[in-house]
Amino acid sequence: MKQRAIALPVVLSVLTLMLIIVSVVASSGVVNLQQARVDTFQKQSLYAAEAGIARSIRDIIGGGTGNLNGQLGQSSYQVRVTMGPSVGPPQVPAGAAYLLSTATTGDRYERRVGVMIRGLENGEATSSFPYTVAAGGTVDIQGGGRIGGSLKSTGDLSVGGGIRITPVNGNGRVLSHEDIQLGNGVKVDSSQDIRAAQTVNQTGSNVFANDNTPATSAFIDDGRFTNTLNLGEVGEVLPNPDPVTLLGLTEDGLGDYVVDPLTGLYQIDAARTDVVQHPETVVGNLALDGKIHFFPDGVTIDTVSGEGTIVSGRGNPVTFNRAIHGFARVNVLALRWQGQMPALGNPSITFTGGHNEIAGLILAHGNVSTQGNFNLRGQIVCYAGNFTSNGNRNILYEPSGMLLPGFESWLTGGFGGVGGGLGLNQPVMIISWQRF
Repeated sequence: MKQRAIALPVVLSVLTLMLIIVSVVASSGVVNLQQARVDTFQKQSLYAAEAGIARSIRDIIGGGTGNLNGQLGQSSYQVRVTMGPSVGPPQVPAGAAYLLSTATTGDRYERRVGVMIRGLENGEATSSFPYTVAAGGTVDIQGGGRIGGSLKSTGDLSVGGGIRITPVNGNGRVLSHEDIQLGNGVKVDSSQDIRAAQTVNQTGSNVFANDNTPATSAFIDDGRFTNTLNLGEVGEVLPNPDPVTLLGLTEDGLGDYVVDPLTGLYQIDAARTDVVQHPETVVGNLALDGKIHFFPDGVTIDTVSGEGTIVSGRGNPVTFNRAIHGFARVNVLALRWQGQMPALGNPSITFTGGHNEIAGLILAHGNVSTQGNFNLRGQIVCYAGNFTSNGNRNILYEPSGMLLPGFESWLTGGFGGVGGGLGLNQPVMIISWQRF
């Protein structure tokens, strides 16, 4: 009886403790569920606010005021526009407008997006080109290493392995006009947004699927040689140098350039002593010597030394067979002629094996691919092709390669300034985009 008397309080104590634990766990679960619902509703409000901004910009380009109300699913939004000049708040310069979109879900969970835009004058560039990796096709990066700066593709964007995507000068976005797939080991700075016009395989406060903001618009890769939007266009123009400016060639009016009938080589402006034309297609060690080396029929190179530029023409490839060491400052371009646009030839750039260390611009009208260890201080642009990288790589944004002749239009643009006002069918530039 004595043992039973002792056991009864012990059992009651255990039961009481269990009830307390169950109560705490249940309460914690309710709190977590409520927080998850709040996060979901706030994200829906943010989506709605950004949808309102996109609709307002289209309304302004179409000649409207941009002031509007609307619905997106369970969320409602209201956009109010302040035209410049205005001393504020908000302070808006002449020729610009400030759009503030406020959205709620279920009359609660308010989120706001504020955007400053201005009109572009005829021929004015939309902006300097801000991407570390940009592709008119797809991006597929697997392995380890780091990408310093932003990535964007018109097609699907896939990153796997233990890759870190970190901001450079505050810019380290991941953007796609289609789908984004990020492996579990991929790290993206939480201050940077991940946006896809279709699906993203991750969730989070900085992840936006089904995005319809200008950030996920398709690249413009129609062969134009200037960073200029046509009336009513939205998007970013991929860099594309004019061979006349880059190489000193002369157009023949048939989508090609004038060839010397005696030598079979392209005629190059005599003043362009910086351009060297090569009829050969296989080179051991290429001494760059500060020149632009033009290979009309493409080239396979073992390695390079010095500083300079390699250009292949009429839709032909550039292939590197061996490693390039010491961060050789070399720009590599593989170009189609206008008569070959959009898909003739194979203007690709391939780095195979070894340990490549390069500083410069890598631009192909077709594909760019890297194998093994690949380190680049510069930019990669696949104009109408795909970027594929396997192995370990470190690619850090550095835009000095666009100082080459032919890229002026992508360097002279910039945000801010008075601009050309806002008018019917006039393209606009986004000066700032903030979420509150």
